[in-house]
Amino acid sequence: MSSALFSMLSIHFGGMQSGDRIASNILTGVGFIGAGVIFRGGFTIDGITTAAVIWISAAIGMAVGVGKYDLAAFTVFFTLFALWSFSYFERIIMKERDRKYYAIQYAETALSPESLESLFRSHHLKVLAISTTKSTEAERAHHL
Repeated sequence: MSSALFSMLSIHFGGMQSGDRIASNILTGVGFIGAGVIFRGGFTIDGITTAAVIWISAAIGMAVGVGKYDLAAFTVFFTLFALWSFSYFERIIMKERDRKYYAIQYAETALSPESLESLFRSHHLKVLAISTTKSTEAERAHHL
């Protein structure tokens, strides 16, 4: 809404010739806000989609502000479709690439690594590797 209002006010006060100045300043401000929602954590970068949605929202607001309602409506529809599509494909990709790491404590006499692997496979879990570590009773008490 602020982008639409700024666009309308720039045309009202300065005519169509000043609209580009306001537009460039809107883009600068929105870019600054968008950059603030992007975070890097470990091996991932979060907030890129949020930043893109902030950016496109400003553009839609500017289109409404200069009276390009058909362009704004098309952009809203296409943006929502793209976000839905990406979210759908992301779920498929993440389901395929989902990895879990388990730490299981068991008595060596009760279970072997082979039987543990068989147990996982019986539950349709893919086993990439099994690593075992022996510990004493005192070490196990410390980890609990």
